[in-house]
Amino acid sequence: MLDRNRRRVHQVLSTRLPQVRQHIPEATYLAWFDTRPLGLTEPPVERVLKEGNVLLDGGSPFGPDADGFLRLNFATSHDVLEDILAGLVQALRPERI
Repeated sequence: MLDRNRRRVHQVLSTRLPQVRQHIPEATYLAWFDTRPLGLTEPPVERVLKEGNVLLDGGSPFGPDADGFLRLNFATSHDVLEDILAGLVQALRPERI
């Protein structure tokens, strides 16, 4: 399940949000996304919650170098992951920014 979810996260972001920098994590169930290339005017956590109805962890608690990052725990069911990814894409798609 984790490998399938890991690959699904990468696939969706690569195809639907290519401007968001990310890579496939190797030994964890946490995926990190760099939203700084989007030039958001608000913290990405707030943006994704407001526009996509999804609450992700932000990078800010991990230090100033992590501002602009989002963290997703993909150790969940397929259906929940699909809902999370749909909300993420809804909030961060280029035409909404």
